[in-house]
Amino acid sequence: MEFLADEHFPYESINLLITQGFKVRKAAKVYQGKPDIFLLQEAILNKEVLLTFDKDFGELIFKSIVQGCEGDVLFRIDKYLPSTPGLMLLKLIKEAAIIFTNNLTVIDEHKIRQRPII
Repeated sequence: MEFLADEHFPYESINLLITQGFKVRKAAKVYQGKPDIFLLQEAILNKEVLLTFDKDFGELIFKSIVQGCEGDVLFRIDKYLPSTPGLMLLKLIKEAAIIFTNNLTVIDEHKIRQRPII
């Protein structure tokens, strides 16, 4: 599974995923300041699951503004260490509890919700 991490996704979490063998592109490095629609199109083009804290991506996906999204993982956590999102994601991947492709996955402190991307 490959990921595109939105600009505000913590570097420590990105690096944690990379050290565990995942390919993660950092939007803050390669697409700094680009609009959400551009990042989403890049994720689609490269078949990457988007990692973000920005709920606007889900809106773009479900209003059919763009189609073909591999997946979107939206973190809705308020207080966290920079490694927390990466650790949460790794735990879910290792447990094979969640399938991230073809889904909008919302992760918060208390639950995980998914909605299929059609």
